[in-house]
Amino acid sequence: MATDRQITTASWAGNLPENLSYLAPTQFELLIKKLPNTKYFATGVNVPSIDVAEIQQPTRYGANVKVPGDKISYGAITVTFIVDENMENWTELYDWMSQITSSTDAEKYRTLVGANRRANEPYDGSGDPDAVYSDMTIVVTTAANNPNRYIRIRDAFPTNLGEITMDTTVAGGLSYVTCNASFQFTTFEIAATS
Repeated sequence: MATDRQITTASWAGNLPENLSYLAPTQFELLIKKLPNTKYFATGVNVPSIDVAEIQQPTRYGANVKVPGDKISYGAITVTFIVDENMENWTELYDWMSQITSSTDAEKYRTLVGANRRANEPYDGSGDPDAVYSDMTIVVTTAANNPNRYIRIRDAFPTNLGEITMDTTVAGGLSYVTCNASFQFTTFEIAATS
């Protein structure tokens, strides 16, 4: 008795993506509301990693089954930038970090959030506490430098500002000082339009 079997064949022509261009690592622009001087000097930025924790679900057969958890976590954003000659972009970050950590000078925090200023009194909760955050956007561009995707990062704040290394032994000609800064945030989204 013969059995009819159908052989599945692939139709590659019908499954081609609309855009066959590769993503180039140099095709981006970085916009940070609180750091306007960083836009022109950013040389690198990462799209953060995303993790979903798994949960081990016990079964009656003795083997645990892994299922997706209910929490998502994001990695840090690291920005690499060339430090300008007047150190304005580095100073912007330094000032922001000094302001959000009111442990060094409570007046800096009060100024940042627009709080009522009362000398020698503790912070009274007035002002806008959301002023410690800044939204960021990574604009990914096409090979023709046209905006293609917008990675919108919400409520970012700096957690690390790297060192500045001066070195008189740099070989091979002119080299510029670069610095890294790390940021945490609440969430991000990727959109095709601004």
